[in-house]
Amino acid sequence: MNAPPPHIFTGRVFLEDTDALGIVYHARYLQFAERARHEWLRKIGYSHQNILSQYQISLVVRSCHIRFLQPLTFDQTFAVNTQLISSSAYTFSLLQNIHLSSQNENTAHPVLEKKSAKIQVEIACVNNQKTLCKPPENLLQVLSNPTKK
Repeated sequence: MNAPPPHIFTGRVFLEDTDALGIVYHARYLQFAERARHEWLRKIGYSHQNILSQYQISLVVRSCHIRFLQPLTFDQTFAVNTQLISSSAYTFSLLQNIHLSSQNENTAHPVLEKKSAKIQVEIACVNNQKTLCKPPENLLQVLSNPTKK
């Protein structure tokens, strides 16, 4: 089975996302990445709500490393490129690059410009007792063939 394809989530920087200088607060990058992860999961057929109700497990952030490269500012558009990079029995890791973006008038896809932040996040599966558990077998199969970097 092939790894899920990279997923692009787009958004715009609102005034509430910025400080007095119009620069995005550092914590907002994590919020943008969280939204993109939710949409990536939904695209591969596993929304958080579905996983919780059907399998009684949750997907939680186990670790996160972020490197800021170029600040986003008020009213800019951005794109979060989410890609599976590794998986194990209980966890999987994603690379999420946040780019300044613009819209290509000839396609529906955004044009990724300067990279603003690079985030590597490890997600763990936990049960109702808050202990590590294996993901559902069908999700494990989807996650078992990450993109090699």
